[in-house]
Amino acid sequence: MKGTLLMLSLFVSQSLTLSQGNSHCDDDNSIDNSSDGSCETSFGTSIYEPDKYTKVSNPPLGNPPTDERSSQPPSESFGMTDFPCDVSESNSPIPESVHKLRPGDIKVIGALGDSLTAANGADASWILSVFFEYRGLSWSIGGDKKLDKITTLPNMLKLYNEDLIGYSTGTGWLKRVKARFNVAVRGSKSTDMVAQARKLIEEMKKVRGNEYVYDWKMVTLFVGGNDLCDWVNATKGIQPEEYKGNIKEALDLLEREMPRTFVNLVQAPNVTQLAENTKKGCRVIRSMVCRSVIHGDRKKNLGDIIKKYRQELRSLVEDFYEDSDTFTVVVQPMFEEIILPRLERSDRVDGSYFAPDCFHFSRKGHEAAAKALWNNLFEPLGEKTNNFDPKRGIPLKCPTEENPYICTRKNGRACN
Repeated sequence: MKGTLLMLSLFVSQSLTLSQGNSHCDDDNSIDNSSDGSCETSFGTSIYEPDKYTKVSNPPLGNPPTDERSSQPPSESFGMTDFPCDVSESNSPIPESVHKLRPGDIKVIGALGDSLTAANGADASWILSVFFEYRGLSWSIGGDKKLDKITTLPNMLKLYNEDLIGYSTGTGWLKRVKARFNVAVRGSKSTDMVAQARKLIEEMKKVRGNEYVYDWKMVTLFVGGNDLCDWVNATKGIQPEEYKGNIKEALDLLEREMPRTFVNLVQAPNVTQLAENTKKGCRVIRSMVCRSVIHGDRKKNLGDIIKKYRQELRSLVEDFYEDSDTFTVVVQPMFEEIILPRLERSDRVDGSYFAPDCFHFSRKGHEAAAKALWNNLFEPLGEKTNNFDPKRGIPLKCPTEENPYICTRKNGRACN
């Protein structure tokens, strides 16, 4: 055990350096050596200058021992071949109001957040692979392959608009070319959202040019897990009011600088539920990634803090962002209560929905999350699903000819 922890510690140290500068570019779910050590965007602008960073080599991951592999069966089938919604092209003109936005109207997609959006460990086979970011599989912003192979929000939207841009593909850090408009950074907290919002605005303006002000955009902001995991007591940690202020500052920046935008503001997860996973090794890993959930007194306080975080986000959106026809924010609550999937005829948590660290989503978990977010889009306020139960199955909801719009507070029940 001590040897494993030492190896993890060394890998964390290396990975922090790698996250700032790595001599690999990604392509089609692989990481390949680039010829010059730099990563070029598809528009020819270098976004990584290797001379600025200390180079380190990747740790030799090799083949993990059998008992450290993911519990996700290698024969697991993914994707969706029976998408139930009508994706025929609409004859309606592009709307002038965000409250009349349909899936096919969305041209650009982006995301802000932490490792759950960067998709750390989504296709990891053992514990050290969790430090790799499988951005192309990310529930809210990944766009690898097509929907019949991988279920993500962008892959569903691509059925309505094959010209959708901004989604991530492949595997790699933020500075890799195919991260595109996924500006999430692992370890991020609410205090980092303004910087991410600014980065997203800069990248979209650079890529879209004159079209930037005309494109309808969908941005998903999901952060709070690290804020909560770092919580110690009432005098340390990010207070609920501060959390709200951090999110508001980022949203205000988006409202000023990003016209024609629909923001999914996803509620922070209930990290205390991580303690329910009693799989061997999970407790040790939790002590490294989310200490708050393994200490009885902290865990009790954390439940109250989570409730206050969520109340603050609801009040924030109720007080602001409703009057504009070109910008809106909708709280999507599907992660408020995560019903951990259980193995059949057992009370043990089904680890196939999680990465080997028992914290991040596996590819299977990301697909379930994508379906849950899709459903929240078409559920009116007050009727949105707020429990995430991947094991039960998540039948998709669809826009209809009578109610074609993505739900906002202003369009009320007209959206569904």
